[in-house]
Amino acid sequence: MKNFWAILLLSLLGLMGVSSVWAVEYETMVGYSRGAAFILDQTQTVNDYEREFESSHASTYSVSLEHRFPSSGAYFWGLGADFTSFTYDFKPAEQGAMGTVDSSLLMFNARYYFDFSAKFHPYVSGGFGIGYAGLDDRGDKIDHHGYGGLQCKLGAEYFLGRDFGMFAEGKWLELRGKSQDFDPTSYGIFAGIFFVFR
Repeated sequence: MKNFWAILLLSLLGLMGVSSVWAVEYETMVGYSRGAAFILDQTQTVNDYEREFESSHASTYSVSLEHRFPSSGAYFWGLGADFTSFTYDFKPAEQGAMGTVDSSLLMFNARYYFDFSAKFHPYVSGGFGIGYAGLDDRGDKIDHHGYGGLQCKLGAEYFLGRDFGMFAEGKWLELRGKSQDFDPTSYGIFAGIFFVFR
């Protein structure tokens, strides 16, 4: 977990440095959201037992940081990263213990905004990153490190004031790793708030 935050911080500092060297005007956005995530393959055989995975609600959240590059046209774009965490409960389809799967994902994104008005901005985003998933069935723990991932997002933001607002988005997380016994690929719906520092 600490490695995720270190990579996130270094990446954003790198973006700030590049922007300063190029003398590019940018704004910094910080966002926080909660939502519901759904594992794509809800029935999987893990540890020789078939598991039925449930949707993740209460423990699902996402934190994002982004540099935005304003434009005088009908669009603008941003570069940043987000950290997403969610926990799935599962039950055995045949036998075995009840348990949970905790997933943590760090994604680096490019986002394209459609500047339809001063307050309302639909957007589309794509990116890549790394992930971790840990399975605990109350007796046996399996840690899966080194997942490679792709992320796609489609959403919209609405400014409630000059420097803050709310947003909602759909998110697809395609994850692949060395382990073949568990696939945490997921999709979800998130809503949250954001602040812009100019």
